[in-house]
Amino acid sequence: MTENNVKFPPEFVALCKRDGLTPAGVLEQFIRDLCSLPGSSGSDERLYAKLYYDRCGYTMHTETLIPERLEPAAQTLAYMAGIERPVRPK
Repeated sequence: MTENNVKFPPEFVALCKRDGLTPAGVLEQFIRDLCSLPGSSGSDERLYAKLYYDRCGYTMHTETLIPERLEPAAQTLAYMAGIERPVRPK
């Protein structure tokens, strides 16, 4: 695993501390969820992580992140969260 020195904003550090977590631990868990790695938090969390990554515009290829069979669930969760999903290229 590659390690980087990341400076965390004090607000994020305080949020993590309030909840008994470490900033590095939160980011590591998000990465496990986003990449569907062992130890991920679950299917909903994986989908939400991918929706977040997709929504932020980090990728132009949504079909590589969310399999087509999960697209209806992704649309529903995005609707519930109040965010628009990009239109999947056909």
